[in-house]
Amino acid sequence: MRNTTVAGQQLALRTIALQAVVIGVLSAFFLAVGMRQAAAVLLGGVAIVASSWAAARVTFTGRAQSAEGALLRLIAGLLLKWFVVIAVLLLGTLLLGLLPLYVLIGLAVGLLAQFLAAMKR
Repeated sequence: MRNTTVAGQQLALRTIALQAVVIGVLSAFFLAVGMRQAAAVLLGGVAIVASSWAAARVTFTGRAQSAEGALLRLIAGLLLKWFVVIAVLLLGTLLLGLLPLYVLIGLAVGLLAQFLAAMKR
């Protein structure tokens, strides 16, 4: 029988690696459009990759717990994930002046990569 914590950690690592590769390739393609656009796409992708890593660290670290403890860790990980995403997006659009459309493109592609990694068996 496989340990669910180990399986969750492995899935999180695969997801983060896939997201990083997809965002890197997408940013390279957007270099043809412009440097600011590529930087915005990269920032949107980095927001998802960083938030996925933070959520995985909260959710899949520690010992086995009761169902309540596991659920609380999952909820805390999801809340942290979206807090990180919103913070990075606000930083990029408001402070760095990056274009919001391209930031959202990077975010959407990062989420799509996360979905595809979770669906793969």
